[in-house]
Amino acid sequence: MKRVLAALGAALLLAACDGASISEGTKPVKLTVNLAGATGTVAVSECILSQATATLYFDGNLGLSSGDFSARAQWTSSDPGVVAVSNGELPAVSGSGYYAAGVLVPHRTGIAQITASYLDFTSTMTVEVQPVLMTLEPALSEIAERSSQSFELKLSSSSGLVVSAPEGITWSIDQAVTNANVSSSGKLTANAAGDGRFTLRAQPVGCDRSASMSLKVSVIDHLGYSREQPEAPLPVGYSDLLKVYAYFADANSPPQNLSDQLSYEADDDEVIALSRGSDYLLVTALDTGSSGGSARFEPENGTALSLALPSYVTAELDPTGLRLTPDSQRLVYPATGLVSALASFEDGIERPVSRHVAWSSSDNSLLVVNGAGDSAGEISTENVDYSGQVYAALGSYTASSDVLVYRNDGF
Repeated sequence: MKRVLAALGAALLLAACDGASISEGTKPVKLTVNLAGATGTVAVSECILSQATATLYFDGNLGLSSGDFSARAQWTSSDPGVVAVSNGELPAVSGSGYYAAGVLVPHRTGIAQITASYLDFTSTMTVEVQPVLMTLEPALSEIAERSSQSFELKLSSSSGLVVSAPEGITWSIDQAVTNANVSSSGKLTANAAGDGRFTLRAQPVGCDRSASMSLKVSVIDHLGYSREQPEAPLPVGYSDLLKVYAYFADANSPPQNLSDQLSYEADDDEVIALSRGSDYLLVTALDTGSSGGSARFEPENGTALSLALPSYVTAELDPTGLRLTPDSQRLVYPATGLVSALASFEDGIERPVSRHVAWSSSDNSLLVVNGAGDSAGEISTENVDYSGQVYAALGSYTASSDVLVYRNDGF
């Protein structure tokens, strides 16, 4: 059952309305409590708020009807230490108001019964609090001195559904260090290199758990790049995607992507155009010829480093065919898929062209293909069972790939 919690925060705060009113000529006959429509035994993730609903049913002249009586019901939990439930009196841990009636506040893993009562009616559901998985991305062990790095805290339920911290995330550094600091948005700024390590920590507000990463500010050993296109002429109108990395003396340390922190210059800007993306550099062939370029890291109060970009030969080359890889894939929501578009050209060389094709799908509301930057070809889905195709078009050439999506009924 789909339960995306990204926009839940505001709805969980105490609202002014108190549910439906009883119409003349009707009488209540039943009360049910549910979580996103599920009754009986339901699962929630620790540290992630959710809204339970008490539905009161009426029997009247027009037949059976119902109304949301969550705000009028009296809520109780058999074990508030596992999961507490609000009656509109629980203060939000963020300090901004109170949780609305029926909001579940999981504290630790375990099982508790949540009961809603109204008049002579009661209804109970069993709530199992499951551990939430927390990871910090990107996974690094060293940070280049005089650089910055944005980190993200990824939260996912035990079934893999991505969830959000409705009241935000607290970022901190455990140790008192002078060579690094972190902002409230998770952006780490490194000063001078040092031998000591420190711990970066991200904790959802109001949660007892956190994710952490051990880091050290280090001197850059050298700069290097990865590229998308083969070492062959770059067709005019097409682009190469480069990523520039800082490498460290410890060969086991993952490199840090510095693409968005460098300045770039083309030797001949009439032959190639350089444009910086979020964490990559696009090199686009404008006209036939040849040109190289350079990348330069010039941190304030730090040592400047330069890197020669690939030397490009550009040529007028027309595509002669198009294919997608893989031919088919299976995705369990919310996993994203990836399909690559490859075009053959007049010189007999096949090149990646995912950013240059027109993407579509058999149902654009269920299968969406990104066509930009380093995410070109990434497939996102809805939480449904669906068998479909994604399509790519380049000039007169078209290609397709099958996608089978499986619904995720977890929480």
